[in-house]
Amino acid sequence: MNELILNSKSHGQVVIEGEQAIRSHQNLQKQITNAGFEVDITTLTAISQEVIQQSYYEVPVADYLPVIIGQNPFAQQILTYKVGTVAGDFEAKTFEGGSGSARQAVTDTDIDSVAMKVRGYRDSISWNLFELQTAMLAGNWDLVAQKEVSRKTVWDLGIQRNAFLGMRTDSTGYRGLLTQADVNSNTATITKYISLMTTTELNAFVATVIGNYQTNCEFTAYPDTFVMPVLDYNGMASQASADFPMKNKLDLLTDAFKAITMNPNFKILPSAYADKVNNADVAGLNKNRYTLYKNRSQTLRMEIPLDYTTTLSNTINGFEWQNVAYGQYTGVIFTKPKEALYFDFG
Repeated sequence: MNELILNSKSHGQVVIEGEQAIRSHQNLQKQITNAGFEVDITTLTAISQEVIQQSYYEVPVADYLPVIIGQNPFAQQILTYKVGTVAGDFEAKTFEGGSGSARQAVTDTDIDSVAMKVRGYRDSISWNLFELQTAMLAGNWDLVAQKEVSRKTVWDLGIQRNAFLGMRTDSTGYRGLLTQADVNSNTATITKYISLMTTTELNAFVATVIGNYQTNCEFTAYPDTFVMPVLDYNGMASQASADFPMKNKLDLLTDAFKAITMNPNFKILPSAYADKVNNADVAGLNKNRYTLYKNRSQTLRMEIPLDYTTTLSNTINGFEWQNVAYGQYTGVIFTKPKEALYFDFG
């Protein structure tokens, strides 16, 4: 048996003969077993140049709420001040020219503060010489890069879940967009998926929902964002009216919100976290939750004081390497909770 071996540039041929060729061929057929790397290879096996990555539910968090990155790194708590006016009645401060006053009216400023807890994060990856050599046999993927992708994915998905649902282990200190204790809940306006509403029901919803919001915030703001369960959002392409099938329900609702709020940038956004099937294990949820709110940093925010950072890889023995990734994050805080309103059913 002869074995023809080429170098990486397909020249410099070396012919291995006899028993040595047999051993060489056997070595190609069975790779080193280490952490699931064992792969049987025959002369008919071709290695794909594409590595299949796992899929995850990912959304751009910054589209849903302000995310402030890089302020106050390494702080253990972030204090945000709230300022209000203490003025009394306007007419009580008026007087007619020439008339005296026993006591002058006074306007003052009320100062309050909200504290945001900050949590640190760290995660390490490691690899050794055997793992590197085994991965090199496949020739189409980078072991260290894949470990880093996995670790960064853990950070991204953790921040994403925290932004919407808060922390499992500290649900009071780290709340999400959908789990605020100070945001009021309306259970009368939406009692079924909007995508399943009849034309009459949809018109009634459009006529009342912004009014519900403004009553809740005492007419201080118009909303600019409406987050709805993704299972409902996916059905919004159905026609708003069978008699006039010119617009689907999503277009009708978006146009209505834009017209009422006088804001051409009003957004309707889907979230899988808002679906009951995905939040049943979250304290205080277990329902389909719609959120209508003012998307600005004066109303709500999440902070990442220290963004995802990695240390340099190092080794103390030349055989094993490691490095650490670290960061900091907060939950979502509503400094003006009345400028948001939940609509729940289910």
